[in-house]
Amino acid sequence: MGAFGAIVAGLLANPKVPIGFIIVTLAGVLAGHMTYRMKRDLVSTTIITVIIALIGVYLGQTGALSRLMEWFNGLVGYTTTVADKEVKNVLYMTPYGPMTWPVWIWGILALVFCYLGSVLPIWRFAQPVNYVSFWLVIAGIIGAIIGIFIVRPGFGDFPAFTGFYAVGVLAPGVATPLWPIIFVTIACGAISGWHSLVTTSGTSRQLERETDTLPVTAGAMYTEAILAVLSLTFAVAGFAGFAGYKEALARGGGAVFAGGMAKFLNVLGVPTDFGAAFGSIFLVIMALTVMQLVLRFMRIASAELLGDRVPVFRNPHFGSVVAILFTLLILWTGFWARIWILFGGSNQLFAGLALMLVSIWLANQGKTYRWVAYPAVFMYVTTVAALLVTGWVSLQAALKPGLAAPFVFGNLVAAVIAFALVVLAVILAIDGLRSFQRARLQPAAAT
Repeated sequence: MGAFGAIVAGLLANPKVPIGFIIVTLAGVLAGHMTYRMKRDLVSTTIITVIIALIGVYLGQTGALSRLMEWFNGLVGYTTTVADKEVKNVLYMTPYGPMTWPVWIWGILALVFCYLGSVLPIWRFAQPVNYVSFWLVIAGIIGAIIGIFIVRPGFGDFPAFTGFYAVGVLAPGVATPLWPIIFVTIACGAISGWHSLVTTSGTSRQLERETDTLPVTAGAMYTEAILAVLSLTFAVAGFAGFAGYKEALARGGGAVFAGGMAKFLNVLGVPTDFGAAFGSIFLVIMALTVMQLVLRFMRIASAELLGDRVPVFRNPHFGSVVAILFTLLILWTGFWARIWILFGGSNQLFAGLALMLVSIWLANQGKTYRWVAYPAVFMYVTTVAALLVTGWVSLQAALKPGLAAPFVFGNLVAAVIAFALVVLAVILAIDGLRSFQRARLQPAAAT
């Protein structure tokens, strides 16, 4: 929630994005109503709602509506200068830069969206909104791929990286080794514990038959792998060189993705302004799709864990609000880059756990297991190492002289989360190895 929330808030702060996203959401709600209440066929429902969504993206980037959002974004805050640049609508300063009113308020409204996805019936909000959004996402992916193959871009003057340490990935001026960090930052959804383990509570309720599980879950990870390659291509080939990329990056990672997608969609005749708005909404959709389901999972998990002892956690509204408050705590006090590594590390730690479970099952059945067991070991060792590095950097940041108290607390929270995950991972690994040894020694016929 924290990792994606930091990205979504920045994207929605672009005045050309919010209206389009709101209309896409309303189109999804309409799709749910048409499908489950009006009993309309899926083809007509899809055509109507996807057209509405595309019209919404177009309207959101037009002059009148974008100026309305620009006015809203300028309601609160003061103007200050940061690194020789004028920054408007600042609410307060953080060690990582100014917190502006648009980022702050749109972050809150994004969490309201997630709250609705958590407490409403899944057919009423989460499922149909995700369904309509899917068509925009797949259209963007296919269109960008076609544009890339037509242009066949090169990497221009991007400098080749030949070292083993990258500076500034987790903290300014801190050198971070490529292993293990790169494995939990690049395409962390391409091998994902979220897809394989966590979402089973929601996915299982939406599948008509068990055999649909493989194309749904594996398909999601394959698609994320494609999206990761596209994101890299957008960054290195979308801005006429390294200087153009750095200029776009100064506006945020979302601006890099949206600008790159706009360039390659423009090859197909899509206007650049529309393509940039479409790319931004694409990213918002991807992030909020995860966020609303994460929130739903968090309140279900807290109800199962605490519901017997603290009955109020059985209330979906209470559980959702508690999870949102924890998200805000991390968003407003933590360093988002380290939050992202914590997310990637925990996500792929779950992936390692999934591979470990499959290895145990294969061994128990007397089947070949090495093809799964070796990746499981690599995933486990890599993610634990990444969490150790992240925890150490967060702890060092918390001890930095002159850091404001809220951010000392935020960095300590990040460090505690990282080290706690390491301890839990080691406990699970020991338990898994014992189970694996028992499975290997037990004859398959006896299972």
